[in-house]
Amino acid sequence: MTALTQNRPHLEADTRTVEELVNQVKRGLIRVPTFQRPLQWKADDVLLLFDSIYQGYPVGSLLMWQSQASEEMIQYGPVKIQAPESSSALWVVDGQQRLTAFTVGLARDEAMPRTPDDPWVLYFDAKDQQFQTPPRNGIIASTWVPVTQLLDTSVLLEWVFNWDHKDEKLLRNAVFEAGKRIREYKIPVYIVETEEEELLKHIFYRVNNTGKKLDWVDVYDALFGQKSEETSTLSSLADTLECFGIGVGQPPKKLLLSSIMAFKGLDPSRNLSEHYRRDSDVLRDAGREALPALREVLIFLKTHAEIPHLRLLPRAFPFIVLTKFFGYYRNPNHRTVELLVRWLWRTLLNSESIHESTLLRHSLNAIEDSEPEQTMQRLLKVVPNTKEKIYLAKKI
Repeated sequence: MTALTQNRPHLEADTRTVEELVNQVKRGLIRVPTFQRPLQWKADDVLLLFDSIYQGYPVGSLLMWQSQASEEMIQYGPVKIQAPESSSALWVVDGQQRLTAFTVGLARDEAMPRTPDDPWVLYFDAKDQQFQTPPRNGIIASTWVPVTQLLDTSVLLEWVFNWDHKDEKLLRNAVFEAGKRIREYKIPVYIVETEEEELLKHIFYRVNNTGKKLDWVDVYDALFGQKSEETSTLSSLADTLECFGIGVGQPPKKLLLSSIMAFKGLDPSRNLSEHYRRDSDVLRDAGREALPALREVLIFLKTHAEIPHLRLLPRAFPFIVLTKFFGYYRNPNHRTVELLVRWLWRTLLNSESIHESTLLRHSLNAIEDSEPEQTMQRLLKVVPNTKEKIYLAKKI
């Protein structure tokens, strides 16, 4: 038995409202240990957190260590706090990103930026009753309320009194309800009491490194998979494609998910949660709908591009672009197919000189509802043809 297992910490379970947590942070009673990871959240993470609280969804628990803390200046993003000495400060073991989002989002000292200057800039749209990040042009709709106004009831009342829409009851009620939901949302808090920092680090490691997070392909199957639909899960879709007998192998599930997103006109470089948050039905039945296009991609790769197996495809992103292409053009003519083969090899031979995500985005944007050959000309312009001539010369 190790020393870590011999010395069991005292653990207290409690709940705290968001308002209580933010006020404790502002008073310097909540700190961040030196072994915590740097801030990593982006604007979409902050928006999703606030929206989850507004909707009443679980956002996880917080784990804290109660211990001595000296007087110091601490900082959460742009928020600086002069924290006093304390014999019972709460050090964040797990939940730093969420606490920072609450603190900076709701209690920043400076005026609320009107542009996305940092990931914690957030507004509540009283009209649509949704949280929004500000646009780069800095033009904020009159129905948007800075989330900094939602933390304190008296502050919110004063702000609404001077609001352009103060006489519109429905909008007023929406703002007050949003403030109430955010302030009063309760989060489970576990407080560890121990004098051994090594034990605390061990707890921190277990919290952050055990268990297996769901991959996005598993999330897709959980959200949209149906037992009655043969192609509703990514695994069943891959099996169905292999059953066509084309002989190029089974596409990986991650590749299929990205390809389905592109087929539906979504950005495959963004994760599934972002698309799902905007429209929970956006990928429902997407596997079944994309199946014919995916089949055409496999036939094209083997028959026209002369790639006998997917293992020999050096980069995966052309597969994603081809899925969107065949979603628009199911039976392209001979000339279009020739140009598509040229685009594929030009892309494969020159993609090292262009960032892959940039190349994918530009290629997908080039495909729109127009004549196939016009689409092909736009696709060909995306990639330079410096190596294409060398390849074709060797092939001849």
